Formats: sequence, C-alpha cells, structure tokens
Amino acid sequence: MRPLLRAFAVCYLLAGFCSAADDAAEKKHPIDSKIDKLAENAKSTAASADAYRKGLDLWDKEMNRAYQELKKALPEKTFTTLKAAQLQWIAYRDAQVVFINSCYDQYEGTMYIPMRASAIMEVTRARALELLHRLEVHKEHAAQ
Repeated sequence: MRPLLRAFAVCYLLAGFCSAADDAAEKKHPIDSKIDKLAENAKSTAASADAYRKGLDLWDKEMNRAYQELKKALPEKTFTTLKAAQLQWIAYRDAQVVFINSCYDQYEGTMYIPMRASAIMEVTRARALELLHRLEVHKEHAAQ
C-alpha cells in the first residue's frame, strides 16, 4: 500500500508543477513571445542576434511607455523618486552593458554573438517588467 501512496504523491506533485508551468506560459509577455518566434525562425547567427536586438528595441519602448504612464499616475513626490531611480538605472544599464561586452569579448565562436545580444536585452527587459509591475500595483491600489 505504501508504494501506491508514494506513486500517488509523485503524480500529485508533478501535476502541480505542470499546472504552474502552464500558468507561467499563459502569462508570458507578448514581447517575449515575439522575440521567441524571431529567434526560433532565425536561419543564421546574425538573424538570431538581430532577434534579440529587435527585442531590446521593443523592451526599451515598453519600458518608456510604462515610465510615461507612471509619470501620469503617480503623485509628484513619488514620481520624483522614480525619476531619480531611473537616472541611476540608466547609469547601471550602461555599466552593465560594458561588463557584458567585456565578458563576451573573451570568448571565441559565433554562438556568443546572439548570447551577448540576449544578455544586453535582458537588462532592459528586467527594468521594463519592474516598471510594469509598479504600474500594475499602483492601478490595483487606485481602484480600491
């Protein structure tokens, strides 16, 4: 009887993990889906790198859109703190890109070209998602 209970417990846990993975896939940002499609359809290293460069452009626009929405939605004092943080983030982003380039400059091989582009894109993607989350929280609170 014990092996049957253990098997049931394993199946239950696996079903939970699969459900969580399905939920995460459903919540994928449309920009991520677009980048994934571009990268999957890339027929060359250059096309793969271009997919991530396009992704960087899309995430930069999304980050700026969220920033502008926050500018309109937040009280002036709170927006002033966001503006200061954003200026510091820009300095961080620039330094991070220098660091990423320094890391990838050490490696030989074409596979590192799209990896570099992806790593650079990820810096802006993370900030865009953070600002989108702040905007979502603000909207939820304002609706109460």
